[in-house]
Amino acid sequence: MSVTEPLMIKPMRQRMEEQKQYIADQMGHELYAKVLRILQLHKQNDSDSSDIQETLKPIMGKNRKMKDLCFALEMLVWKEE
Repeated sequence: MSVTEPLMIKPMRQRMEEQKQYIADQMGHELYAKVLRILQLHKQNDSDSSDIQETLKPIMGKNRKMKDLCFALEMLVWKEE
């Protein structure tokens, strides 16, 4: 990329889909689908973050990477329309 080329910024929807795909690849697609369903249900019910953490605790365990992935996915779900 040269200095004179304009910086291309991807649309928000595309960036969110790419982030979801990365999370799915890291978690495994089956687990990703399960966590996504849980988060979508909590969003529909307008659940408190402590309720969400309690539900995801058995999935996350003490694995820091899994916690980070769940949190990142939670943020993406809440950004969706």
